[in-house]
Amino acid sequence: MNLILYWLHLTFAAMKVLLIVYRLLTFILLPIAAIIGIVDVMFLFQALANPLALLLVFAIACIVIYVFASFSFLTKGIISGLQCKPSLRDWIRVNAYVSLVLSILGVRDYITIISDKSILGDIVKQVIQQQTIPPGITAPQLEQIFLKFLFFFFIFSIVLIIHIILSFRLLRQFSYLFSQND
Repeated sequence: MNLILYWLHLTFAAMKVLLIVYRLLTFILLPIAAIIGIVDVMFLFQALANPLALLLVFAIACIVIYVFASFSFLTKGIISGLQCKPSLRDWIRVNAYVSLVLSILGVRDYITIISDKSILGDIVKQVIQQQTIPPGITAPQLEQIFLKFLFFFFIFSIVLIIHIILSFRLLRQFSYLFSQND
């Protein structure tokens, strides 16, 4: 009997830590997702002329939708204990899959570029040849800008992957919040 009580105590403590980590990661992701959302809307108008760029804009929008949908699940469902619409679970799941793919690609790209610096040099040369950078920025400065951006996206991707894994676990754990009571 004591063993069962001890296991229940550990399970409860682990769940409490899981919810604290999930809440913390959600509040870290929220402002970043808001900024990404604003930038994504600006890119939307430019991407209307290029269908391939439009696909990327919609994929990035999935990250924003996922973060805000999971925030809604956290605040309305987990914290307040209110019933959530089953469509919220669907929004979280669908956008989580796309966000997961983009995050994995972000981690892979960062590791690839860090392991082979010549790739970054080639990218910088292409950007300079296309003259899409402001005048006065040198190739080494541009490389540093790219590296800082990639590092930021790498960290963001890792946090997002962890958040998505936790979301799927919490969606399963709190599935009763999505039941339809007609």
